[in-house]
Amino acid sequence: MKLFLSIILSIIAFSTPVHVFSADSFTLSGNVRDSADNEPLTGASISVNPGKHVSATDIDGHFSISLPKGTYTLKISYIGYTPLTRRITLSGDMSITLRPKRSGIALGEVTVTASESTGITSSSRIGRDAMAHLQPTSFTDLLELLPGGMSKDPDMSSVNSIALRETGVKGATGADVTNPDYAVTSLGTLFMIDGTPVNGDANLQTVGTTSDATSPDYTRNTINRGVDMRTISTDNIESVEIVRGIPSAEYGNLTSGLVNIKRIRRSTPLHARFKADEYSKLFYVGKGFGIRGHEHVINADLGWLDSKSDPRNSLENYRRLTASARLSMRWIRPATVTSFSFGGDFTGSFDNAKSDPDLSYRKVDEYRSEYRRTSVTSDFSMRFTHGSLLKGILINASGSYQNDKLTRRKQVAPQRASVAPTSMAEGVNDGSYLLGEYIADYLSDGRPVNIFIKSRANGSLPLGSISNDWKLGVEYTFSKNYGHGQVYDLTRPLSAS
Repeated sequence: MKLFLSIILSIIAFSTPVHVFSADSFTLSGNVRDSADNEPLTGASISVNPGKHVSATDIDGHFSISLPKGTYTLKISYIGYTPLTRRITLSGDMSITLRPKRSGIALGEVTVTASESTGITSSSRIGRDAMAHLQPTSFTDLLELLPGGMSKDPDMSSVNSIALRETGVKGATGADVTNPDYAVTSLGTLFMIDGTPVNGDANLQTVGTTSDATSPDYTRNTINRGVDMRTISTDNIESVEIVRGIPSAEYGNLTSGLVNIKRIRRSTPLHARFKADEYSKLFYVGKGFGIRGHEHVINADLGWLDSKSDPRNSLENYRRLTASARLSMRWIRPATVTSFSFGGDFTGSFDNAKSDPDLSYRKVDEYRSEYRRTSVTSDFSMRFTHGSLLKGILINASGSYQNDKLTRRKQVAPQRASVAPTSMAEGVNDGSYLLGEYIADYLSDGRPVNIFIKSRANGSLPLGSISNDWKLGVEYTFSKNYGHGQVYDLTRPLSAS
């Protein structure tokens, strides 16, 4: 028993630290805190010279060092902060507070997701910071920032239609299945660019025959699919508001949501962007010119995209050319603030695909879709700074012309004798059989013209202690296709059936 107690006492004696202080040793203690918000800095490095004494702050930013009497140089280092040096003379116990400053190279806070609205309508806003972080190829990539949005590789080999409030169609394995019969929310989602709707009501670019899943036109049909987001460049966009709830009646013809795009209309330095990956090459250049002595700005930009769905396949690619010039003028008077803007835009979208004759039973199978859209927009607004009943008026007008050509050329081999419906008159007519193989040439010629005019006024009407805000407006929309439609030889149709 005595031997056991001796062993225990020996262990306690050797495990207890022994502090030896000389008669001239003193304690230097202190706190290290941020100079701006006074928050403690945990893990800050403390070095004391001469003597090369080193310590670090604890979770509360506190440190303590035992030093002999003398004069020392105290240095505090912390990541993201400018090193702080202090000269001290120690003749007794001392306590100090040190506040280093943040260094100029510290990164500011950047929001990389869409910010949600606080109103009664569910909507998200995407700013320039989030777009720059995402480095998008087309507008489709911005949807990753919405609640529930998924990050995926850009797919430029098919129509990119928006799907707000839509579950989609799933196959037997759980994968998404393209089914135009259920793509209803994209048709009911309104895209507005600088207050002007992107109208696709007069779009007739379709093959017009039933296509199987292997045909290039199967996933590229935009009829009743709304806006193809591949055609919208993001480099000249200032902000995007995506309303998933019920927007104002001011926006008119929509059922499933609103995408409100506002482009850059301010003075900016020359900005160039080049992006290259295994799928695409993108180039953009733009600048905003301020007119000296006036609050007037001219913005101009140019963009080019060349994309492949598979970098190993040179037979299928998508290209996009965008050019824009915008003039914004503003006059400030004591009673009114008047704004006028005018813009011209060109968008070219070129989608090409053809099958490899060495890998396909069809020796000829080519698809080419060309979309050229030229548009002009103008805005006039006047805001009354001292008005109550009438606070402002807005007039918006726009027009666009498209030259769309969809060509299809393929080898057709009828499986049985079929009759070509070549007659255009009633009654009994001579017919012709489709017996052997032939080459079918098809053209869908579309030339949509869209005109949009909108006028709006707003104000407030106080009734006693209650203030009522009012808004009144009217709009006119014209859409017509002046193209030739489907052009092909009746004796050489794309489908023998």
